[in-house]
Amino acid sequence: SSVVNALSKRLTVRVKDGKNIYEDTYEQGNPTTELVNGLLPVVGRTKETGTTISFLPDDTIFEKTRFKAEEVKSRLHETAYLNPNLTIIFEDRRGAQTEHIEYHEEDGILGFIRDLNQKKEAIHEPIYFKGESEGIEVEVVFQYVNEFHENVLGFCNNIYNAEGGTHLTGFKTTFTTAMNQYARELGILKEKDSNFTGADIRNGMTAIVSIKHPDPRFEGQTKTKLDNPD
Repeated sequence: SSVVNALSKRLTVRVKDGKNIYEDTYEQGNPTTELVNGLLPVVGRTKETGTTISFLPDDTIFEKTRFKAEEVKSRLHETAYLNPNLTIIFEDRRGAQTEHIEYHEEDGILGFIRDLNQKKEAIHEPIYFKGESEGIEVEVVFQYVNEFHENVLGFCNNIYNAEGGTHLTGFKTTFTTAMNQYARELGILKEKDSNFTGADIRNGMTAIVSIKHPDPRFEGQTKTKLDNPD
């Protein structure tokens, strides 16, 4: 939100706590709300709770300030898959009629991978794991399809990590080790045979690795690569 604020002509935050409505405003990243005894001013009363954030991109910075609905919808649908208890409502009020869509995916990333592979020939049902260690939640789902390329997606705290990072490196390394051990147990790999490479094993794989980390570290502001060694 700090970056969005810095790049916006104006940004308004409204918070409802069940009793009062508080408002905080900014222009070009600078605060324009005067605090009252160090606190945000009360602008109304309510029995509702929740936070609303409104912003207008700065047209002196961006050549185009009109959002593409399809890109927003894609991101919201992705977020619904990553949080199966969450319901997200999308509304586009810019046209003559309001477009209204609700996103709620109870199957989580299992539904996500089925969506990704719906037009492909799947070899088996998706395989799903979930676990927690030292406050880090991990969800993984994978499925092989009858194709020759891999599609492994990594997410940390709902953020898509286009360049991967330590969570994907860990998944790929451990998966390769496990598959080679299994191949030797089954006798597919003999004693003198070399191990399968990671690229061999992931041929035809679609996988989603989603983690929730209390203190994520990313390489760069765009958060495209996770850097936490744990």
